Amino acid sequence: MRKAAGIAGVLFGLFALSYVGLYGSIVGSFVGWLGEQGPGSAALSTWGANVRLLSWLGPLLAIAGGIITFSAPRLGATLLAGGAVALGYLLGSGTLGNVFVIPIGVVAILAYFSESPKKSNDPATENTSGGGIRIYTGFDRAKWNALLQYDEDIRAVADKVQRYGRRWVDKLAAAYLPLNDKAYLQKIEQEVVAAAEAEITAEPPRAHPLATASWSAGILLLLVTLAGQFVYFQSANLAYYPALHPWLERFCGLAGCRVPMPRDLSDLAILDRRVYDDPSAPNALVISLILQNDAAFRQAYPRLQVRFFSLSGRVIALRRFAPREYLPQGADPAAGFQAHGSVPVTLQIVDPGKDAVSYDFEFR
Repeated sequence: MRKAAGIAGVLFGLFALSYVGLYGSIVGSFVGWLGEQGPGSAALSTWGANVRLLSWLGPLLAIAGGIITFSAPRLGATLLAGGAVALGYLLGSGTLGNVFVIPIGVVAILAYFSESPKKSNDPATENTSGGGIRIYTGFDRAKWNALLQYDEDIRAVADKVQRYGRRWVDKLAAAYLPLNDKAYLQKIEQEVVAAAEAEITAEPPRAHPLATASWSAGILLLLVTLAGQFVYFQSANLAYYPALHPWLERFCGLAGCRVPMPRDLSDLAILDRRVYDDPSAPNALVISLILQNDAAFRQAYPRLQVRFFSLSGRVIALRRFAPREYLPQGADPAAGFQAHGSVPVTLQIVDPGKDAVSYDFEFR
């Protein structure tokens, strides 16, 4: 399962790099710049430099650890753990820190325990299981190299065995040299080749069911964590899909985040607009309109801007209204603008004077 741990390490490292590396560099550079603006700000410069370093070091260590896990799981686990420590030091123990540190730490543990025991290649300990001839013990390599150089028969046999790998040529040498008799050369060659072929065609040992279940649970946990990270950071975009909104609210209830209200000003329209003198107050105007949401999703109320223009097109009056200022009494701005809904708006403003000959509305 080292491949799964390696892939997970690379993915989490890239994910951390895309967020922590980018924003850490921006924040660190800005703080470092502030530290250079005046005396007594050396601490700010140092802090900014540390932020820049850790924001790249942590994710890169995780990526390198994931890649190395494919060939050297325990070294990869060490690098992954280093990446988790760097990110933990930078981000702390809050929600953001846990989002990155915990998954990379779990991957490091899985990578460490994915190291499978290797068969010993010690020439003094491996033997053939049949035929009565020991084919792998310690041997004099200098003497073997001399035989390869001057004896064509031995060199030809060694060339045949070479296709199975250098280890099997060593087995051939270790079996032949104690006897040093060509009468045994063919039999030794057959036994070495048979052992090599048997190793190639041998069925790999079946994993213990408990180990398989543990790995499956670990991989499932990593996938769930990765999905949770995606939802946590992309909740603003996912909120545009009405069917996902209840699920996002449940997720954020557990993760401690807030589902942002989507905004799409192009789906908002103003109907039946009117501007007229206020009969109950001198030097005042009444703005009456209907605000409509054509979107298929509930979205945040916009700020409403009103401008008055002179005959030459110059803006002579401007006013912006927050949702709480223009919504009818009893309406809750935090509840959002219902999909395909409409809201009547009535506002009272100061009359900009006779120079105002036209007006427009704009959403902000």
